[in-house]
Amino acid sequence: MGEDAGKNKKIVLVVEDEKPLAEAIGEYLGGVGYDVKNAYNGNEALKMLQTMTPDVVLLDIVLPEMNGVAVLKAMQDESSPARNVPVIVFSNLVGEKAWIEQMGLRVVDYLVKANSSLAEVAAKVKQVLGL
Repeated sequence: MGEDAGKNKKIVLVVEDEKPLAEAIGEYLGGVGYDVKNAYNGNEALKMLQTMTPDVVLLDIVLPEMNGVAVLKAMQDESSPARNVPVIVFSNLVGEKAWIEQMGLRVVDYLVKANSSLAEVAAKVKQVLGL
């Protein structure tokens, strides 16, 4: 544990429309020391990002109201306070990382839901945060 152990927890914003999955991720990440916030659609995520700056975003692509690509575009706009927040895409659509990057959008990693355990998600979050 470093000097900042016990200080503010790192905030993870989980943007996932499948509530049982979002809640499972939230419980797991909360249990290993993160402050987890859930958004269940793209519009909700963007509203939350106007009032908070998470340390990392775990983002599904297939979302109601506004898809994850639109959320990424809005987040990475020059005027967005969340433009430098690292994003891990968490989706079952294969081949999306290259497609997202071709649009000039930045993601730090891409996890396939069907192939990722909660422990693997937590390990990826920890790696992205440099902990």
